Amino acid sequence: MKKCLIFIVNTLILFNSCNLTGGKRIKIDLTNKETLKSTLFSVLKKEYNNDFEIMIPEKCVIEDYDGISLWTNAYNVKCYDLAVKEICDDNQMYIISGSDRGEYEDTLHLLKYHKQILEEFNTKSLKLEIDGDISVKLSGMSRRLGFAKNASYDEYCDLHCFETWITVLFDDGKTMEEYADEIFRLKEFLYQDDLSKFNITLQVYIKNHVDYWGNDKIIYFLDLDQHENFCKETFTKESIIEDLKYEL
Repeated sequence: MKKCLIFIVNTLILFNSCNLTGGKRIKIDLTNKETLKSTLFSVLKKEYNNDFEIMIPEKCVIEDYDGISLWTNAYNVKCYDLAVKEICDDNQMYIISGSDRGEYEDTLHLLKYHKQILEEFNTKSLKLEIDGDISVKLSGMSRRLGFAKNASYDEYCDLHCFETWITVLFDDGKTMEEYADEIFRLKEFLYQDDLSKFNITLQVYIKNHVDYWGNDKIIYFLDLDQHENFCKETFTKESIIEDLKYEL
């Protein structure tokens, strides 16, 4: 399965098969994608006073993929999903999902604070020394939609209305123990109390390390959503090595 298809599947999982609870309703005819796009962008322009465009995932290899996924859920409801970004702005992605019954959700509540969140996280991460390339992306959550749009910055962070995805890419050629050392330092840094607000998910890759389909293969994954329940006794380099044995 290729990267673009993985993105689509992840989007569908994120919005729980069109079981939408955002409150807003937008009735759209899904038989015409151009009408779908123009209607959605008109709604976004009116609500946020910004112009948006469809954002297609990097390295998308599905031929003629136009950025809009149309599908039918288990209840025979026709649904749609797409990712958008602001025109002439950074590459922060926002997800829109809905159905032909008028149900609608988006993660554009992140628009209000995403730059402030990144600025604060990047300032704190200057202390992190790691022998690898690091990228940081934010993802808005579909939960607490009504609250998220009106929350203060501190409230928005405290209730985890977003996720911070940290991707680390290591050079090839290290030993398993050396990779474990690097990941251990990453975990030590990320489990600081003042970083719990960022709702961090870590994914680690190695250059030129691919899976059966030729995609970059993840060698280590860590979801810190349960940061406060972390057990220090399990925080060892040996446990990381055990995990890496299945991937390297």
